[in-house]
Amino acid sequence: MSWPVKFFTNPRGDSPVKAFLGRLDKPSLAKAIKTIELLQTHGTSLPPPYSKKLTTGIYELRTSGQVAVRILYAQHLGTYYLLHAFKKQAQKTPPRELQTALDRKAMLV
Repeated sequence: MSWPVKFFTNPRGDSPVKAFLGRLDKPSLAKAIKTIELLQTHGTSLPPPYSKKLTTGIYELRTSGQVAVRILYAQHLGTYYLLHAFKKQAQKTPPRELQTALDRKAMLV
């Protein structure tokens, strides 16, 4: 089964996650795309280390390597929305990054 995955788009029509991915080097971009494809294929059963629940309704896709990328996502009406992305620089997800994803998730309703 294939799960629908969409990029969050803000009211101006911009997609912050697409813009972030466009700034990555080729190896990091390839890993991020592969992880998004895994989400599309496995949906809710995508296991660690690829996906991790952060808080109620917010999950992160995880890549590793020279550049560790995190893509925060949520499920809304049967579709996964890629809400926010950043380069991992600390052990824990910074509260500011999580809040950005929560704010964008609220715009989906």
